[in-house]
Amino acid sequence: MAALATPGSRVRIPRNACSDEMCVCLQDLVKSHLMLAVREEVEVLREQIKELSERNAELERENYILRALYISIASLYNVY
Repeated sequence: MAALATPGSRVRIPRNACSDEMCVCLQDLVKSHLMLAVREEVEVLREQIKELSERNAELERENYILRALYISIASLYNVY
């Protein structure tokens, strides 16, 4: 007997009952589960990319301001 595992259950199917059609159905089931998992992960990654891009833009603005301040202060003291 071959054991087929599905989320939360276990089904026993005799080996001789496993036809090509059943194998195709099982492959489709696995494929759809994988596609769903990939879609969910892609959404999470897209959100992380969005947040990181926003944070990067903030840091670039802050860096620009700090550089301008440094140049202003340095020019007062003729440091740079």
